[in-house]
Formats: sequence, C-alpha cells, structure tokens
Amino acid sequence: AVVYVKVLDVDEFSPKFEKTNLFADLREGKVYDSLVKVQAIDQDESQQYGKICSYEVITPGVPFSVDNEGTVKNTRALYYNEMHSYIIQVVAKDCGGKKSKPISINIRVKEVCKNGWKDFPSAIEYLPQSGAQKIAPNARLDWCDGCVPEKVSLKMHLATKHIGKGCDRDTYSIASQRKLCGASGESIDLLPSPGVGTGWTKNLPTDDGKESDQIFFFDGKTNAVEVPKASFNHTLHKHFTISTWMKHTFSEDTEAKKKAQKEHILCNSDGDGMDRHHYSMFVHGEKFVFLLRREAEDETDMDVFKPAEWRWHIPQINDNQWHHYAVSVDFPEVRLYIDGMLLIPDTSNEEILDDWPIHNSKKVHFTKLVVGACWQGKENEFGKYFHGYLAGLSILKDKTESERVIRCLNDCKENLEFHALSEMESGTSVSFNSEMTEFSITSHNITEVERLLHEVSYINSRRYPTPGRRNVDMRTSILCKEKETILPLSESYIMVQQSTQPTLTIQGKSNIDASVKDLKAGRRVFEDIGINVDMHIQEKTVPDDALLLDRCTIKAEPPLDFHVEHMTVPVDIMTQFNMKLESSETNSGLQIT
Repeated sequence: AVVYVKVLDVDEFSPKFEKTNLFADLREGKVYDSLVKVQAIDQDESQQYGKICSYEVITPGVPFSVDNEGTVKNTRALYYNEMHSYIIQVVAKDCGGKKSKPISINIRVKEVCKNGWKDFPSAIEYLPQSGAQKIAPNARLDWCDGCVPEKVSLKMHLATKHIGKGCDRDTYSIASQRKLCGASGESIDLLPSPGVGTGWTKNLPTDDGKESDQIFFFDGKTNAVEVPKASFNHTLHKHFTISTWMKHTFSEDTEAKKKAQKEHILCNSDGDGMDRHHYSMFVHGEKFVFLLRREAEDETDMDVFKPAEWRWHIPQINDNQWHHYAVSVDFPEVRLYIDGMLLIPDTSNEEILDDWPIHNSKKVHFTKLVVGACWQGKENEFGKYFHGYLAGLSILKDKTESERVIRCLNDCKENLEFHALSEMESGTSVSFNSEMTEFSITSHNITEVERLLHEVSYINSRRYPTPGRRNVDMRTSILCKEKETILPLSESYIMVQQSTQPTLTIQGKSNIDASVKDLKAGRRVFEDIGINVDMHIQEKTVPDDALLLDRCTIKAEPPLDFHVEHMTVPVDIMTQFNMKLESSETNSGLQIT
C-alpha cells in the first residue's frame, strides 16, 4: 500500500523587517502618495504562514498610515511650525496572525521657504514693575526670492488708544499731576472728583474706576454743572491757559449732524437779563472753537475790532479717541496744543474772527461759569449741551502754561524703547513717532534689521499699570531689483498683568482729651498718627518717591460750626520743609492735596 504523508506547516516564525530604522523627509503643506516603503519577510515556508498579509502603524494619534504593501504616507498636510519631525512605529503581520517587532521611522518635516518673519511671538506677558521687556528677541526674517535686497523697511506699531485716556498715564488728580510736572499750584480744577469743597460734580455720571482723575460723561441733553464762584473767580484777563481731556464723536442723530449744533465744553455767560457769552470753548461740527469777548478797556476801545473767535478744523475732535487740548492765551495771540504738540496754524486749519468788545449792561448783574453746556441768562435755562467725555478740565489764570508742563501732563507711561543707536551700521536709520508708539527701521541688510529688531522693548513705568491687552503689529517691505514686496503682517499682543494694590493703614488715638483753654489756643488732633503703606512686594524697602499719596480727606461729624471752630493745616511746617500742599476747608471737614 502507498501511504501519502502530508506535512502541515505551522506558524513558527514571526515576520522580520529587513531594516530596523528608516528615515523619510516631506515638504510641509503637501500630501504624499508614498513617503517610504517598508518590507518584512517571514521564514515560514508555506504560502499560508510565509506571506506578509498586512502592516500597521501602532503609534497612536499620528497623521500617517501604511497599506498592505508597506507604503507609508501622510493623511493630511503637515507644517513645520506644528511639528518639526515625527517618529512612528510600524509592525508587520503574517497571514497566521503573528506580528513582528516594531520598526521606527523618523519622518522630518521640511520647512518651505516663505517670505516673512519667523519666531515673532504671538503673545507677550508683561509683569508690573518689570522694566523694559524685549518684544521679539529671536525673530528672523526669511527672504526666498534670491536677489540681494536694496532696501528693507520695517514699522512696528503699539496700540494704546483703548487704554485709559489714549494710553497708560498716571492717574493722579490734576493738582497732583501739576506738582509732579513742576507747574505752579495756581491752576483751578473745574471737574474735580467729588469731595470736601468740590461737591458740584457729585451728580455727574462718571466711569466706575477708582482713578483719582475721574472721567465724566455728558449726555448732550440734560447734564451740566455750574462752577461755584467761591471756587473760581470767573474773570479772565490777557494771559491764561484752559486745558482738558476730551473724547468726542459725531452725534448718531442724522438731523443733528446736518445742523452741527454747538456743544459747549466750557461757557462763561450772562447770569441774567442777556445771553452774551464772555468766553467759551466748544465743538461745532468738525471745528474746535474758542470764544473770547473781552470788555472794552476805555471808550476809545469800544470801536476797535479785535480777535474774538478762533476756529480750528482738526480731525481729532470727532475720532472717538481721547485727546488732550490746551488753549494758551497771550492776547491777542492764541495757541492750541493737541496731545502736547503745538498746532501750527495755516489757512486750512485755523480761522480767526474779529468782533466788538462787550459793553457794560445794567441788565446783567452776574455771570455763570458752566461745564457741559451754556447758561442762557435771558431764558433762565441751560442750552447747547456737550455730548461726550471730559476729564481734567482746568484753568490757569494770569499766566500761561509752559510747553514743557503741557507735554508732561500728556506723557504716556508706556511706550516702545530702543537703545542700540551706537550699534547701527552705516546706511541704517531708525525713528520713533512723538508718542513712542511707532518704531521704524530702514536698512540695506536683512541681518541688520533682524539684529536691531531684537533690541526693541516695551516698557510701562507705572507702579500700578492698567491691566489688559496692547496689540502690536509689524509691517515689512523689501525693495529688490526696483520691485517692492510687501511681506505678511506680523501680529502679537502684550498682556499687562494686574498689579497688587497697596494697603494703607492709619493708626492713632481714637479719642483726644482737651481742655477749653487748649481748644481755644488750637489743639493738634493728629500728632501721634501714623500712616503705613504695605506695597505687597518682596523688597524690604521702598524708595520714598514711590510712596505718593494723592489726597487726604478729614471729615467732621457733626459738621463744623464756623462761628466757633475751624480746622487748619500747619503752614509753618509746610513752609519749613517746602511741602507743596494745598488745603480746602468746609463745614464738612478738610481736604489736603
């Protein structure tokens, strides 16, 4: 008999790869049909077990796949800025189900050269009191066109218009700011924060912040305030400066736009009998206007036409941004400063109208000084209301403010910085705008532009800066073979963090015993008082100039009886130590600034 013996194969061996490590490159932005091919073998002899049936990518979450033929490809477009390289593992499986040991494949993403900036940060965190912080210390400029640039131009812009009144400024009261800027203390604040002796602004809508220099809103219909004559003598002579912060835009009312109503920021007018305006500052359509109707000095002066109205056609008044305006008068000369800069007058932006002097009238017995509207004495009502925001409205009488002080009051405490002028190559130029919020570089050399950009910093010198976002953008152009190429806009933002607020603690006796004799002679009520400021910072000491108190209010309960009692400040001590303090007393108490 013939016996046929059939030997059945068993799946004895696992597949093995011919190579245990593979490398592949891919260009970013492209999907490949085949990146690399893997191949495994199996030592089993039969068709059933000696054949590789499939391959599998076992690395989870990677954008790659492998087919049964061992062809590896990417499943989507990949980009260098997402990941520079990937390491994936692949196994082979024979038809009996046995798997190989994994093989590693290193896939490198090749960056495609694109004109533009690389490593320009998308966001920068800024901590209060951290000094100057570089914006783009590692940025590099890729230029792929091959030709050597003739000129490289860059402009960086820091956006601050949304912060405070146009940027981060000190928010001390007007009186305190004037002291810090070295001005005289004779300026009168017409929109003070409500307090002892300054109650006329208490019913005006304000911002909800805790800034000393409060922002007041005027609705253009109902709200205005009269400045008490006891706080300010209304008469102005030949020399004075009126200044204010203002944020204003066109009325949303279409009819109002057509008629261009006068909106009075400040108005001194007849209190009764007549409607004459003695001086005023107002917005009229697209014009910023100052009116000054002076009284005749003698009979011969009655017939002399003199400058009486100055109209400035300027774009700032309706751009819905904060601007600082200062009108300085050395009659008949009048100068307008906008954001600390003198407006150079010409026929396109200034118009001056003459008028007769105002004559005395028995019908008028007094004048009224109003902020936010104009008092119409004949009708006995307010009119010509202002619609917008005001802050820091003040008048300096009998002298004009210096340009240095006007600029100081307008100074921003945040800006761009650059201190590498001495390191610039020949043929390179840099420049700032007046606000230090725009910085420009022009050079023939890309490497030089990169190096100088690395030195540009942001700084906020306020101890308690306004927290929030400041956008930064950078525009770059390259001139090559007389053809200008505009590169993609580079954008980032600086996030200023919230600073820790200080804690003020006042300690002293809560009860004071005094005899009638002591009270008649004058008794010091705060001689043992101590004011402690906890800055909540790690340093053990804080410089004295960092501890600036804006004001102190002492309230009397019950109110003072001025027939028998008063509160006073020690003028002799203030004089001895040159302390530039001012005090204001009412029956409610005393305010020291």
